Amino acid sequence: MKIALLTPTFSQFSGIDRVVEREIKDLYDKGHKVTLFCFKAEIKSKYAKVIEIGMPNNPTLERIYRLLFFFDILKINKITEKLKDFDKIICYQYPMTLLGLNAKKKYNIHYQYYDAGVAYPHLFQNIIEKIYMKIFRWLTIHTVKDADSAISISNFLRTELYKETGLTSKVKYVKIDTKRFKKGIKKGIIRERYDLGKNLLCLYIGRISPHKGIDLLIKAFNLVLKEIPNAKLLIVGKKTFGGYAKKLEKLSNEVDSNAIIFTGFLPDEDLPYCYADSDIYVTASLWEGFDMPIVEAYKCGKPSVAFDVAAHPEVLKKGRLIEPKNIKQFADAIIELMNLSDRPRWRELWMNKTIEKIKDYEDYDRYGDYYEIYGSEYSEIGLSLAVIILFPFILLFIIIFPIYWLIYQIIHGIIYITKKIGGDKHG
Repeated sequence: MKIALLTPTFSQFSGIDRVVEREIKDLYDKGHKVTLFCFKAEIKSKYAKVIEIGMPNNPTLERIYRLLFFFDILKINKITEKLKDFDKIICYQYPMTLLGLNAKKKYNIHYQYYDAGVAYPHLFQNIIEKIYMKIFRWLTIHTVKDADSAISISNFLRTELYKETGLTSKVKYVKIDTKRFKKGIKKGIIRERYDLGKNLLCLYIGRISPHKGIDLLIKAFNLVLKEIPNAKLLIVGKKTFGGYAKKLEKLSNEVDSNAIIFTGFLPDEDLPYCYADSDIYVTASLWEGFDMPIVEAYKCGKPSVAFDVAAHPEVLKKGRLIEPKNIKQFADAIIELMNLSDRPRWRELWMNKTIEKIKDYEDYDRYGDYYEIYGSEYSEIGLSLAVIILFPFILLFIIIFPIYWLIYQIIHGIIYITKKIGGDKHG
C-alpha cells in the first residue's frame, strides 16, 4: 500500500516528529511504501521518501504562514495533486490536516488523523499566546472532523476528540524503547556532571512551557526542602518560552538556586542516565496527551508524582496522583516517597499498596516516545511577534474565513456531484 504521512516539520526537537519517525519504521516493516510530506525536514529517514514543500525561514513568518496556510491555494492544489496516487493519507497536525481533507474531497483518498492533542489555550500565560492557540485549535478541529478514521495516543485524547468533532478514534500507543529505558542502567553519570553527590533527587523532563506547570513544581519543591534540606530538583528541557523561563529562574533563586538545576535541552542518549540517577520523577503539568517521561521513569524502576489531569490517570502506574494545583499535597507525596527511598523493601511494599489505588492500564511496552503535538519551535518571543504582526490578519480571518470555508465546501460538493453524475452516465 502507498501511504503518505504529513507533518509540518520533521525535526529531532519535536516530540510528535519522533512519533512520526517510529510510525514510518512500523509501516515500512509491514511492507508499505511510505512517503513523508513536510514543510522542512532535519531528520533523514532510511524507510521513507521525504518531500519538503517549503515555508519561510524566519521563525515569525513561519508561524504566520503555518496559521494562514489555507490562503496559499496554489500550494494546496499543487501538493493535493501529488497525493492523488496514494492509497492512504495520515496527517499529524494542522495545517497538514487541511491537505488531507482536500485530497479526500478531491480524489476520495482515505484520510486518517493521528491525534496527539493540542493543549488548552487557557493554560498559556498571556492573551497573545491564548489567541494564537485558540485559532490553531479551532483550525485543527475543523480540518479533522471529516476524516475517514482517526488514531488517538490515549483514551483521554480519544474522548476529547469525540467531544470536539464527533469523530471516533482508535487508541494506539506507540512503542517504548525498552532497550534504552530499563532497570539496571549505569548510575552516577548525571550526578557527577551536575555535582549532585548522593542527595535525594527529583527529576523533571520536558519543555519549559506554561502548561507544564513548572512554577507549581518549584513551589511544591520549596515545601519539600523544609523537610528534606539536601534534596535536589533537576529540570531537563529546552526553554521555549523566554518570559516563562525567566519567571522560573527568579522563582528558583527565591527558593534555593543551589537546590534547583536547569540543564537546558539534553540529547536523547542522556535521558536514561537521568532516570537512573533520580529517586522520583515529578511533573506538575496541567495538560498532557500522554506524558511519556512518566512511562520511561516507570520502566527504569522510578515512581512518579503528577496531578490527576488529562492522560495522567492512564499512564501513572506507580506513584501518586494529586489533586490538580494542590501544592501541599504534591509536596507531601514527594516527601513520603523520598523518605522511603533509603528503605527499598518498605518502599516496594508501599508502592505495591499505592498501585491498588490507581487503575492498571495496558502494558507499557506498547507506549512510545511521545511528548506533545507541538515541539520546541514555539518560543514566546516568536509567538508574541507573530500574533502582533498577525493582528490585522486575525480580524480579516474572523470575517472572511467562514465565507471562504463555505465557498470551498460548495465548490468541492459541486465537483463531487458532477463527477458522480458523469460516472453514472458512463456506467
